[in-house]
Amino acid sequence: MKRTIFIPTDFSEASLNLVEHTLLQASEDEIEIVLTHCFYLTTSITELLFFDKDELFHSLKSHHFNAALKTLRQKYQQVKVEFRWEIFTGFTQAAFRNFISGNRITEAVIPQRYFRLTRTLGNFDPTPYVRRSRLPVTVVALDATLIA
Repeated sequence: MKRTIFIPTDFSEASLNLVEHTLLQASEDEIEIVLTHCFYLTTSITELLFFDKDELFHSLKSHHFNAALKTLRQKYQQVKVEFRWEIFTGFTQAAFRNFISGNRITEAVIPQRYFRLTRTLGNFDPTPYVRRSRLPVTVVALDATLIA
């Protein structure tokens, strides 16, 4: 059975420790990791008209993040894994339930303490939504060590 796993990310190398933990725990299952960035959208109609999800991801992902992710993929190439990037922009638990349902998420992996993205304004911590959801949740203590 395919497992679809929600993992929040701030696009820091440290946030990839959640991915590594998930890949270490993967057995013979096929998994899809949905790396999700939680972001408050603007209320400006002009900005919303020109909003581009791919452009946002490109601006948030650093060269170091991409290199660390590539290293992880090579290190765990025996694991049947697909990666997908999503943005959650909701304000309510109901919006989060819709996000989970629409993305067919079956479980979540979250950090014990959330990591804050300091480069950009408008980001928020999704862990309260995850904790109140009915998803099976794995809580991971993040180390100060980086992957790459």
